[in-house]
Formats: sequence, C-alpha cells, structure tokens
Amino acid sequence: MTELKRIYWLSSDVDSIIDDKLTIPLGTDQGLKKGLIFDLVVPERIWASCNEESISQPKTVGFMSVIDTSSESSALKLFRQWDNLFEGSWVVEHFKPSYALELFCVPPITNRYFNLGINCHARPFQSLNFGGGCQFIRVTDSFGDDDYGVGFSGFGIWRCIDKPRMNIGGKLGANLDVPFKKDDIGSTVLAALFSFNVGILAEITINMRFDVVFNAGYRFAIKTDKWIYSEDDESYPAVWEDKAPFVDNSGLFFSLGFHYLLF
Repeated sequence: MTELKRIYWLSSDVDSIIDDKLTIPLGTDQGLKKGLIFDLVVPERIWASCNEESISQPKTVGFMSVIDTSSESSALKLFRQWDNLFEGSWVVEHFKPSYALELFCVPPITNRYFNLGINCHARPFQSLNFGGGCQFIRVTDSFGDDDYGVGFSGFGIWRCIDKPRMNIGGKLGANLDVPFKKDDIGSTVLAALFSFNVGILAEITINMRFDVVFNAGYRFAIKTDKWIYSEDDESYPAVWEDKAPFVDNSGLFFSLGFHYLLF
C-alpha cells in the first residue's frame, strides 16, 4: 500500500531536511496549497543478523505541512516526528481528515476543584486549533460540602512553538459547570457555574497517534449561589434555613491529558 501511494499519489523523494524544512518539486500546478499535510516515509531496509536477513517495511515516521508554494515547488516543514529518519525517505500526500480526542484530568492541587473529561480537537495539526468537550466535576461549596456534577467546555489553542517532538502554545477556554446538592428540605438542586481560563499548553509526541498534554494556568469563575430544582416542568429556588451556599472554582490549575489522533 505504501508503494502504491508513492506511485499514484502526490509524492517526492527527500534529499535532506535542514532545520526541519525541505523543498519538493511539486507546486500549485499539481494542486498543492498551504496547510496541505504530507506523510514522511522511510524506505524498506534490509540488514543481516546471525546469518539471517531482516526486512523492515516502509513506514511513516512523521508529518510535514506545506508552508509556502509556487507553481513548480513547495516548502514543507516537519511538525511531528516519532521515529528516526533515514536516507532514501520520501513524502506522500496525507489524504485522511484528522481529528483528536483528549482524555484529561484536573486534580485538586490549589483548591478542591476536580474534573475528569474528554475533549474533541477539530484541527490538531494546525497552529490554530479549537474544540470542545464535557467532564465530570467535583467542586467544594462555601458549606464545605463536595458537590458533584457535569460540565461542558469550549477552547481555542494557538501553538506558537511548533517542533517535531513537542508543541508549546497558549490555551483559552470557557466552562459551564453544573454541580448538584441537596437543599435543606431534601430536594436535589443545581447551580450554573461559569468560568474562563487562560493557560500555557505543552504537547509531547509519543508515537504516531499519542501525545502527552500538560496545561497550567488560572481560572476566573463567576461564583454563584443561585440554586434551583425542577418539578412538573417548572423551576423553583432552593430552600435554605440560612444563606445559600456559593460555589467558586477560581484559582490556579494544572491538567494532565493524552491526545489520541484519528485519521
């Protein structure tokens, strides 16, 4: 299959990669444009060991992106690599659309806010990426109770340092968390907790599909003590003997996650 791709798809031999960049003799005349992704493929290798010959099949060891193009040539940048490059390698067009799923966790380090969730990344190979997800949460209210619930999030990422083995950038996000608890008459009530976060993101390449993701920053929350419950398709305020408890998940945060690339 790799050889067929090389013959029938857009492909080019690689002489050398200098500063993670190379030029290939393919351009707009062949349909290339900025942002197009290429697989970086190493050739079949044969070596002798203990009087036996071993054969390593061609395999993809990285991804390259078109950063500049003219009618007859294009410049490519190596932005993801997980294995070694050998003489005689080539690039071949990567046709499949790419997405990523991220399993992440925010442990309660500086406050008692915790979440565990999953995000979907719409553009995992681009400098500007965006997506959204959902999470299971725990947040401590002003009564000292741990309230559990669900949350929904949206985010944007700008990768300002883009290297083959690691990316570093900034991440902006917005969350809607919905914690649950019992009020003083035993009704299950909920609150809407909005928060915004800004942080620094680092993505470390492990292999073709997996990254380890670190994110650290600060969360700004709009604390709330508006608890409600529903009955007969109507919403009512919670009942408290004293002041209502408020929830607030503002503070420093650190998250650890894992990307799984889909293509």
